[in-house]
Amino acid sequence: IAARAPLLAEVASVMAGTDVPRDELEVASAGVLGFALAGVEMALTGHVGAETAWRVACTYATSQMQG
Repeated sequence: IAARAPLLAEVASVMAGTDVPRDELEVASAGVLGFALAGVEMALTGHVGAETAWRVACTYATSQMQG
């Protein structure tokens, strides 16, 4: 969990330019990071290709940024 803190801060800083309230920003950041890490795990175990995992994670993350 401690290793995720810097990553969460980076995701939150990217999303901070949106009109998302702070408490929702924290939840959204954790969700996007979890989504991306799940894709990495699936790629590492051979369930999906790395490019697919990255593309889907990026598409999901950017779809959540309105504003």
